Amino acid sequence: MADGNANTHSKEQGLLVGNGENRSMQSVRPENPRAVGGPLSDPAQPKATVTAVDAGVSTSGLRTLRDALASHQALEAQGPTVAAATIASPGTVSAAVDHPIDTQRWAGQKPLATGFSQLVEELLALPTPPVSCLCLVGFVDPGLVAATAATLALNLAQRDRNVLLIDGDLTFGALSRRAGQTGRSGMIEILNESALWRRAMCRTSCVALTFLPVGRGVLSCAVDEVGRWDSLLQNVRLRFDTVVVSGGIWDAHSIAVCRACDRTLPVVELGTTPCAPTERGVAELKAAAVTTAGCIVFG
Repeated sequence: MADGNANTHSKEQGLLVGNGENRSMQSVRPENPRAVGGPLSDPAQPKATVTAVDAGVSTSGLRTLRDALASHQALEAQGPTVAAATIASPGTVSAAVDHPIDTQRWAGQKPLATGFSQLVEELLALPTPPVSCLCLVGFVDPGLVAATAATLALNLAQRDRNVLLIDGDLTFGALSRRAGQTGRSGMIEILNESALWRRAMCRTSCVALTFLPVGRGVLSCAVDEVGRWDSLLQNVRLRFDTVVVSGGIWDAHSIAVCRACDRTLPVVELGTTPCAPTERGVAELKAAAVTTAGCIVFG
């Protein structure tokens, strides 16, 4: 992991190893923090312009984080009133939600893997850059993705992290369904209508955990409109130090969130995840100029 004090944070991280049914959890203690993740992209390299990772998904209009921040700085130069109308100050959440979501509604039907506690401890031991993104990939069962993402986000929030949990699964939206938020605006509205993030964010019973539901309807044909990401990406940078994306990580919208973060770590459960598709997906993240720092495996 690239960090000025990385050498003082020695840790063990699970890496995806083996093929087929012979895959196992392997702990590696790197001498050089950048060696974790092997051939994945070097966090020290600058982020390039995003490229399309799928023939059916256009990412050409997504703005880079620098563009978004430049827009924000330009608004600030025009005066505090204009800037405040565009992006909320840190710590504010949607007034549209009268009662916070009870995080117990995200409890999974199956017990999580035995290595989950170790995963949380390893994540907490990482040197923390301004924003880290943890994306759950390759899971076969959408319900398992939702339960794992929510539990991971809650554990991190309870350990002094400001966490944004995103339901990125536009097909199933399991997190939103379990929380009873299928009727609320969310990611889809942000993409389709440029809705302000304040209309979509939901409070939870854990103060440090904020939830962005999947939203309603389907994506329009213009999901790559330039201005749609400014509000969301600026808010991610200002308010959160950890983002957990549940599902949908190979889609352009989730890739844009990953690019807004300083470091992205795909999270995979051993034994339920086909190895080859996951490796291809991580390669696609690299091709889209996402700064990856290894692939965490637990189970």
